[in-house]
Amino acid sequence: MDDVFPAISDPTRRAILRLLSGKQMPAGAIAAHFDQQRPAISKHLAILRQAGLLTETRRRQERLYAIRPGSLDPLRVFLAEIRPPDDGVIQTATARILARGPSAFVPAPPRPTNLSDTVTKRESQSLTPAPTNEPAHSDAPEEPATTATRGFNLEFD
Repeated sequence: MDDVFPAISDPTRRAILRLLSGKQMPAGAIAAHFDQQRPAISKHLAILRQAGLLTETRRRQERLYAIRPGSLDPLRVFLAEIRPPDDGVIQTATARILARGPSAFVPAPPRPTNLSDTVTKRESQSLTPAPTNEPAHSDAPEEPATTATRGFNLEFD
């Protein structure tokens, strides 16, 4: 486990682990995801392999890399040991969600972005000032009779 911490301390190596999560890829395809030159990526792959985090398989002329199953288990155990106690609240909540099955992960319907989206036609008519017989334009300065707030027109006397 002592080699794991230096291996995952580099952001590029962590990105490589994320990229390889659940799949196997050739070195060239991994390198194509980064702005670094291939020798630099090869060095990162070697460090991850030496730390025991990756497997390397040769297929013809290419090398395929994948995350070694169980290689992160000692790290998980260590983090679980030093994690602050939560009295099982999070674990219990997570267990309840997982027990519901896939339907627990159905997203909720979208919420309205502002209150005016929830106003019915009749409500909006009752909040709009009634038309007046005043001229459309007057030389006198206008004083606002209404104030718009969150899509509502509120009347003031």
